[in-house]
Amino acid sequence: HQARGRRQLGIVRALWQRRDAIAEQRDVTPGRIMPDTSILEIAKAAPTDASTLRQLKAMRGRGPRRFLQDWLDAVEEGLAVPEDELPSTSQNRGGLPPPRAWGEKNPEAAARLAPAREVISQIAEQNNLPAENLVTPSIVRQLAWEPPKVLDVDTVSAELAAAGARPWQIELVADKLTQALRTA
Repeated sequence: HQARGRRQLGIVRALWQRRDAIAEQRDVTPGRIMPDTSILEIAKAAPTDASTLRQLKAMRGRGPRRFLQDWLDAVEEGLAVPEDELPSTSQNRGGLPPPRAWGEKNPEAAARLAPAREVISQIAEQNNLPAENLVTPSIVRQLAWEPPKVLDVDTVSAELAAAGARPWQIELVADKLTQALRTA
């Protein structure tokens, strides 16, 4: 039960927002106005007239039919959204790809990640800490994916601090992590 394509996602968004507004106005949960599955069905059909909309399974029952014009308006709104303003179909919104895909997408980053992880593991072991308590894996991945332009201890320390690492963590890892990022 997935919406296919950006246009359908635009319609889903418009229907969802309209349903939420109606639910808030009536002080009921959105699912009582219209279930999620009905929103998806309407978005897939993208009806442009009332008779087509009425024939959908989603419109059976008094609840959804009560707001027929609202649903039609929302579909029109979703269809009218300019292409560049439609929601992304990507599941990974702005985040990094999974590390297993780095070899294909960014081989240099993959080459930096392995030694960076190794260094963090070694330092964690020497200090009797779990590696993820020393520096979160997401910070290490971010640094490996996109290291600072000037790759030195100061810039790596600044990146670690900006990502939320504490001073004691930075002190333990900055030097060796910088070296590991340079070796790749």
